[in-house]
Amino acid sequence: MKNHRQQMGFITRFFIKPAKPALVRLPTGSIALDCEGHILASTLPASYSNTFLQSMGGLFLNAFRSAKQAGLPLAELTVYYSALSVVGRELGGGAIVFLSPTTEREQLQEAPPTSNHLAAEHCAVTPAASGWNT
Repeated sequence: MKNHRQQMGFITRFFIKPAKPALVRLPTGSIALDCEGHILASTLPASYSNTFLQSMGGLFLNAFRSAKQAGLPLAELTVYYSALSVVGRELGGGAIVFLSPTTEREQLQEAPPTSNHLAAEHCAVTPAASGWNT
């Protein structure tokens, strides 16, 4: 009888009641970085590692530096994903990055044209005001 229960437990576990993965909430909050990419402040949950946040912030810092070196200083860079928007703003060498879930209404308003863009994500660039990043 015991062997029969073990077999049924195996069948139930894998075929009748599959394990459900835990839902992960999309991040909402911001991080502030200095010019070297160190996190000065964060309002994101502690479940997001500093390494992940620094690498994400570093991408924005590199984008701002590259644009400045090319003579195209930026004030803001926005990346839209299907369910998440990430906005980075240049702050005198450092940056502040905002993460927020995108609502269905925002997705419809900010949907990129289908030509010349990926359907899942796109970017918006705001040039710096004249004389801002000198």
